[in-house]
Amino acid sequence: MGKPNAVAILGGGLTRDAVGKWHTTTFDDVGDNFGIIGDRLRVMAAYYLYQDNPQRLIIASGGKGQLQNIPDAPSVSEIIKNELVELGVPEAAIILEDHSRNTYQQLRALPEIMKEHDIERVSIVSNEWHLPRIRAMLEYHPVLKEFLPLTTVELIPAEKVVITHAAEFESNIIKASKSEGMKERIEREQKGVKEIMNGTYQYGPVVRKATIQDSIRIYEIRNHELVRKNSLNPKIIDFDDHDKWFRNAYFKNENICFVMEIENRVIGYCRFDRPGDAFRVSMAIDAEFHGKGLGTIFLQEGLTRMGDHHAFTAEIKMGNIPSLRLFQKNGFITYKTDDTTAYLIRRQ
Repeated sequence: MGKPNAVAILGGGLTRDAVGKWHTTTFDDVGDNFGIIGDRLRVMAAYYLYQDNPQRLIIASGGKGQLQNIPDAPSVSEIIKNELVELGVPEAAIILEDHSRNTYQQLRALPEIMKEHDIERVSIVSNEWHLPRIRAMLEYHPVLKEFLPLTTVELIPAEKVVITHAAEFESNIIKASKSEGMKERIEREQKGVKEIMNGTYQYGPVVRKATIQDSIRIYEIRNHELVRKNSLNPKIIDFDDHDKWFRNAYFKNENICFVMEIENRVIGYCRFDRPGDAFRVSMAIDAEFHGKGLGTIFLQEGLTRMGDHHAFTAEIKMGNIPSLRLFQKNGFITYKTDDTTAYLIRRQ
């Protein structure tokens, strides 16, 4: 038997009905911050494609996205999975990716998922209005060109799949395609495509697990004067000592280190070390990127990926008020202090 293929649904928006149940959106719903989406069609299309070939896996992709600040909001991928199961897709056929915040992050997550599940080719299902921007990212972004080449990807418009399998939806789809809301959406997308092509597109930050190749960049951040000033160990670090520590700490045991990238450049790290029952959290952002709210995004992302079944601690230098506030804002409480250090904990 050959390697499996997969259908990847790039999640869009969510809406909540009168009884509080979350759903993907139809063309009649408000959509997201940028207008109508019609992403229910993506779920339906993936279901029909699965019916055509039950050997396929389905990747449901999407974190909370624009719902990040709604405490009880689910991830988009969770709702996609629920809707697929309701349609008849077995849970075992569905892979969840629930950390991404936008299209670019969804695409960046696919190579790792494909490698983990030994997937050879992936069919990306999204709305017709969305596919040109996806194609532009795959063609122009250097990392995506290398790790998710178009030779391994098929782009499938959800509308065409749905109309082929359920012709009764055709009139509603055509009507929506001619609406003012869709015209505005397409104009935004075309602007995004042009920005991707001329190199001015803002992809936003990406959080991923660190690799050994990140050692040099993490070393540079650790050794920055401002980072050392706020560290419990302000001494200059020798690279050989750092590299040996980094390799032993994060690639030979259960400790985990995440990095944040912007435009393919690592701009911070968030470490989860396990000296005992709880993971000790330590993070730093390149001084050039301070004051942009990235620490909040990074810490929340790291904690989410680690899961709620762990306890976490942090040791923060007294006087580092921004870090103290950041951790306290994210559920940590101070249980002890001494002359130099505040000790915090977030229980499971």
